[in-house]
Formats: sequence, structure tokens, C-alpha cells
Amino acid sequence: MATPTLELTKQAGIVPLSTEVYRSLNFDARGELLLSWLDKSGSIFVDCVGSHFEPIEFKQQDFRFPTVQRFADGRWLITDSRCRDGEDNARVFSQDLELLREFRLDDAIEQIIVDTKGGIWVGYFDENPLGLREFSDTGNLLYDFNNSSGHDIFDLYAMHLDLEGDIWVYPYTDFYLARISSGAVEVVLERCPVEGAKAILVGGSHIAFLGSYDGDGVYVFDFRSRQGLLVELTVDGKSVERPVIATRGETAALLWEDSIYCVTLANLINATKD
Repeated sequence: MATPTLELTKQAGIVPLSTEVYRSLNFDARGELLLSWLDKSGSIFVDCVGSHFEPIEFKQQDFRFPTVQRFADGRWLITDSRCRDGEDNARVFSQDLELLREFRLDDAIEQIIVDTKGGIWVGYFDENPLGLREFSDTGNLLYDFNNSSGHDIFDLYAMHLDLEGDIWVYPYTDFYLARISSGAVEVVLERCPVEGAKAILVGGSHIAFLGSYDGDGVYVFDFRSRQGLLVELTVDGKSVERPVIATRGETAALLWEDSIYCVTLANLINATKD
């Protein structure tokens, strides 16, 4: 049986960026897509994808690997994935780009999600195996997965916020799947059918694993039947390889070759039935 394919439709084009430029793609707390990149001058630029406004500039932020998020009330959060002992690596700005406060979220950040209530969910990679933590918008620790859940995260490969406001985690080395809802943790899959996924997309009775150790396809898995199928993403018939990915709700955004494409979980499920 041939692998089903899903042809993606272009959502937006971006200003071409050198492959050497550090860039990040994220959904903010309102579900709007943000593309950010680091300029050679040290400024961080943010493009609100799909808007007609010029990119926003945060001048001379001296962060090496910045990620930009936005709270539901319009305030901005910029974080650096790396920091040294004693350094702050999170900055909160007003809607008018005025610096309000700085605090430390610790080193080796893999992914950040700002939820609709202003919680800052931080997942870490293995150079600082803190697992998953939630902070307030003032930097206070609200939740520590490793110390309170009875489970362990050594390296958080992927994290996702669903339409219900629940956080899903997919950690290395065990690659189990867990849902955090109102502080309660439920392990939904003891062992996922995919190892090394770059992102996950969860909704209803399905989960999509985007990428894996074996390649760049999307494995769509049905929780009820415990069956899954690989879908290949294409643009003009060409396979999409190593995209930058952001997920939220039941939508994934992919940055590939200076264009952004969006795909929904429903699109992927339908592709498995064609």
C-alpha cells in the first residue's frame, strides 16, 4: 500500500532569511502565529503571520537563542533557551514594548507555551533535565512535573496545548504520552508508536506525531483502535523535509523554504482515508 500524501496550501510567505539566522515559530496565547528571528545587530524581530503590519523590533536584546510569545492581554514574553548561572533569561514587555520585568526560567529550554490564563509552561532538554515546569508571569514556580506527578521527564521532545487547555507531553527516553489537566496527570500511552517526533498534535480520539527518527512524515494514530498510518506532507509534489513546527489546538504550522503552511488534525485524518 502506497503512503498517503497530503498536499499543503501556503498560508503566508516570509522575508527570506539566511539559514544561519536563528528563528522560532510559535502560537501565542490567543492562537495567533508568531515568527521571530535574531538580527545580526542583536535585535529580535517578530512577524505576526497573516497580519498586514511590519515586523516588530525588540532592539539589542543580547539573547542568543530567543523565543517570542505573547500573553492573552497583549504583553510580550521573550526567552533565551540558554543562560549561565545567575543570569535571567526571560523578559516581559508591555504591548508598547516597554520592559516590565526580568526573571530566570533556567537553562536548556526546549519549548515554551503560554496558556490562556498566563501560565508559562517550560520544557527542558537533557543538558538540564528539569522536565516540565509552569511559571507565573512574574517568574514564580507554580508546578513541577518531575517532583509532583510520580513520573519523570529527562528530555521533553514535544509539548502541546489542546483546545480544552490541557497540556500534553511526549518525553525522551520512554516516549510515553501524558496529559496534564488541572494539575492531574494521566498517562494516555505507556509507549508511543513513534520515537523521536519533533511535535505532536492532539484532538478528540487522535494524535499526530510530526516527524520521527525515521523521517519527516506524520503518523496519525487513533486512540480507540490503537491503529495508525503514516502520511507524507508535500508542496507541489515535493516532500516537506525538516520544517520548523508549531502546534496549538488542532492546528500545526510549518515553516519550510521561506513559506508557512498550516495543516489541521482533520486534514491529516482525512488523508488516511483517501
